This record gives sequence, structure tokens and C-alpha cells, in this order.
Amino acid sequence: MQLNSIIENALIAASTGGITWFFTRKKQHAEIKASELDNVEKAISIWRELALDLGKKVEELSARYDTISQEIVDLRRENRTLKADLKKAITTYNSNN
Repeated sequence: MQLNSIIENALIAASTGGITWFFTRKKQHAEIKASELDNVEKAISIWRELALDLGKKVEELSARYDTISQEIVDLRRENRTLKADLKKAITTYNSNN
């Protein structure tokens, strides 16, 4: 008699679990989808912030590049002038000695 009672209780527990699983699986599937969507939205937000930050850095580096390029042009011009002045000074020095 105890064996029948144990089997009966086990069957009741198993069938209750199966019925619960059957009726809650759609809800669990919907919750998983919602969780996935939340994760995707968070990832998109992170990528968007990174893209904005990188855009700002590109603008800053572009402005810095323009400044440095202009400095190089100015320094080359100054270097040519100094070389010409040095050649004149050397020519003048050699002609005086």
C-alpha cells in the first residue's frame, strides 16, 4: 500500500510539473526574447556612444593635423630663408678673407 501511495504521489508531482512547464514555456520564451532585446538595445547604446566619442576624437585630430601641417609649411619656409641667409653670410665671409 505504501508503494502505491509513493507511486501515486510521484505521478501527481510529475504531472503537475509537466503541466506547469507546458503552460509557462510560452511565458519563459517571451521573457527570453525581451531579455535579448534589452541586451541588444544596451549594446546599440554602447556602440552609439563609442561612435560619437570616436567622431569627436577624429575632429580633434583633424584640427590638430591641420595646425601641425601649417607649422611644417612655415618651418620649411623659415628653413629655406635661413639657408639662403647662411649662404650669403658664407659668401660674404669668403670674399672678405
